[in-house]
Amino acid sequence: MTAVARLLPPASVALVLLFIAAAGAAQPAEKRPNPGASAGAAGPAAATTTSGGPPRLTIKNGRLTASFKDVTLAELADAISHRAPIAVIVSGACAGHRVAADFNDVPVDQAMRQLLRHEDVFYFYGVEGNQPTALKAVWVYPKGHGRGLFPIPPDQWGSTRDLLAGLASKDPNVRAHAIESLVQRKRDGARDELLTALNDSSSEVRAQALYAAMQAGVDIPPSALKGLIQDSSPDVRFLALQVSANGPDARSTAQALLNDPSEAVRSAAQATISRLDEQAAPAAAPATSDPSPPN
Repeated sequence: MTAVARLLPPASVALVLLFIAAAGAAQPAEKRPNPGASAGAAGPAAATTTSGGPPRLTIKNGRLTASFKDVTLAELADAISHRAPIAVIVSGACAGHRVAADFNDVPVDQAMRQLLRHEDVFYFYGVEGNQPTALKAVWVYPKGHGRGLFPIPPDQWGSTRDLLAGLASKDPNVRAHAIESLVQRKRDGARDELLTALNDSSSEVRAQALYAAMQAGVDIPPSALKGLIQDSSPDVRFLALQVSANGPDARSTAQALLNDPSEAVRSAAQATISRLDEQAAPAAAPATSDPSPPN
């Protein structure tokens, strides 16, 4: 079995994994074109064209209608993943690259190729059941950076719409995976979903949500963190202590956990206090050998 085949979701019975390099990718990097030069189609934009911020677009029966300019690839990826069962994963190195487009009822994959023609791109086409081959996922890298790469495993590239649906699953494992992936993908943009997950009935979901926030650098409000310090799960309390370790309430939080039922939490609390004590200790005054002045 090839490496690509091992990445396939079980329901897929056929695939096409297509890598398209940006034109001239083997050449030294060029200065990127200005946003106005990245129009998805020729001709003037419609009166409803959006400029900056989330793009205004619709997807129906696999066809895209959109008119926008000066939109980042990150914003475009989020908009498409919300409106179609297509995961669009954009490398952080090109997430801020800007594009413009004016499409009217164009196949989504055709529109994507036009919009992403200045990047290196992987397109995954899959077949499920008796359905025709369709675009399932897109991975986007800066020009010249896609060669030699393999896409990430399928459990990490659900569309944003699929991940949001997963948050309502009855299975805590599904909810935990969904919030982790959503926070990794949207960071502060997933704050509302994150705060909801931190109050989930499952300790696994709460712990996974907190860990994802730590990894993504998403700040937890003090009011939410206070409740997590008192969580019934030692894993959640341990992670909450780590989150607060460099904040203004680090000492009071650690002191509150010195008598925690969990040995791991108690040890982490003591380590935090010892570290804070060392940081607060004044530098030792240099010894002096000067004799006292004569009377």
